[in-house]
Amino acid sequence: MTCIRNGIWNIEVQRDGEYQFSLRRWPVEADAGLAAALPPVQVTDGEYPAGKSLPIARARLSVAGFDEARPVGSEDRAAIDRCVQPRGRRPRGRVSGGLRSHRSRITAAPGPRWS
Repeated sequence: MTCIRNGIWNIEVQRDGEYQFSLRRWPVEADAGLAAALPPVQVTDGEYPAGKSLPIARARLSVAGFDEARPVGSEDRAAIDRCVQPRGRRPRGRVSGGLRSHRSRITAAPGPRWS
């Protein structure tokens, strides 16, 4: 049995505010679900190997006191979470099995925790 390990990403929040985190397995351009398999892709300097289908059932985001998981469907392209973060470094933000993450500042004031 293969063990999928979690990743730790260091982040720095430049300004206080509400941030949206998008956790993805594949690049946006692939337009593929979190659990989907992908064929090999030829690129300029070689080939990316095929990606295997995985039974992904939930996504978890844990950063600076925010720690929540949510279910995801097999066709979901990303798990999108929102949380309020104060300015400063976050040396141990944890991405559970995710390979790609994007964050953007939404507002300066607190809002809903989930989109």
